[in-house]
Amino acid sequence: MTDLDAGLAARIAATARQIERYCRRNEIAVAADGGIDEAAAAKVLGYAGPDALRRQAAEGVNRVPFRLLGNRRLYRILDLAREIERSYNGDG
Repeated sequence: MTDLDAGLAARIAATARQIERYCRRNEIAVAADGGIDEAAAAKVLGYAGPDALRRQAAEGVNRVPFRLLGNRRLYRILDLAREIERSYNGDG
């Protein structure tokens, strides 16, 4: 792992911890695998609402992986942190 990779991994981990704290402060339920619901994920990413994530999934261009639980989408905190840091890294 290069220094750049290690730095990015450290930033992703730090961002994931911040998201976890945000979820606790705002009483957002976190699944055992670290998944949060679509509305919470949209807030974390700074979207106006979950419609943006729904549109991405419907169009097949979702930038963050999700899992379906019935008709609900759950997004892992680590994947959200990775997307946030990826965009700051200039890759997005």
